[in-house]
Amino acid sequence: MQKLLILLLIFPSILSGQTVFYNMVDLYKQGSLIVQDERISVEKEGSMECIYLDEKLKGKAILLPVPDFSKGKITIVARGKDVFQGSFLRIAFHALNDSIFDLVYCRPFNFRTTDSLRSIHMIQYAYFPTLDWQILRTKYSGIYEKGIENPPEADAWFEMTLEITEKEVNAFINSLIIPSLVVNKLNNNSIGKVGIFGTNAYFESVQIQYANK
Repeated sequence: MQKLLILLLIFPSILSGQTVFYNMVDLYKQGSLIVQDERISVEKEGSMECIYLDEKLKGKAILLPVPDFSKGKITIVARGKDVFQGSFLRIAFHALNDSIFDLVYCRPFNFRTTDSLRSIHMIQYAYFPTLDWQILRTKYSGIYEKGIENPPEADAWFEMTLEITEKEVNAFINSLIIPSLVVNKLNNNSIGKVGIFGTNAYFESVQIQYANK
C-alpha cells in the first residue's frame, strides 16, 4: 500500500478513472497528513484502528496527500458522538488551501433526534469560510441542509459518499440509493485538494474515485 501511495503521488495522471484507498492511521503514522495543530490521536475499536479528532475545533481542514480532485466520488468511513452541538464529520473538497473549500458534513447528534426541527439538520453543504451554515440556513432554509432517511445511530460507524461534478454534489449515507442531499455548488472552483475536518470525530478510511476526463 505504501509503494502504491508513493507511485500515485508521483504520477497523478494515472488516476483518471481510478479508485484509490487511504487508511487514515497509516497516513498519520507515515506523517503524510497535512495538519496545522495536534488534534489527532490514534484509537482502536476491536479490530479497527482509526484517527480521532477531538473537540478543539480550529477551523482548518486536514488535507490529504492526494492528487488534486475534480470530479468523481469520495467516501469516508467514520463515526461521531452523541454530544449535542459537539460532534461533526466533514469532507472538504475542491480545497484551495486548508481554509477555503467546499464541504459536506453530518451532525451525528441529530441522527436519531425526536425534535422535528433538529431532524432536518442532519447533513449540510457549505462553502467555507464565506458561506457557512448560519448564512445558508438564514437565506436558503431547507436547501443546503436536510434530514437523512433511516439515519445511523449517533455513535455508529457509517459511510458517507459524495458524488461530485463541476456544479453539483450528491451525498449518500450507507447503502441508500436515493441521496440524502443534492445541491448545486456555491462557487466556480472545479478542482482542488481533498481533506477531512471534524470535531469529536473518528475516521477510519477515505476512498477517492477519480472520474474519467
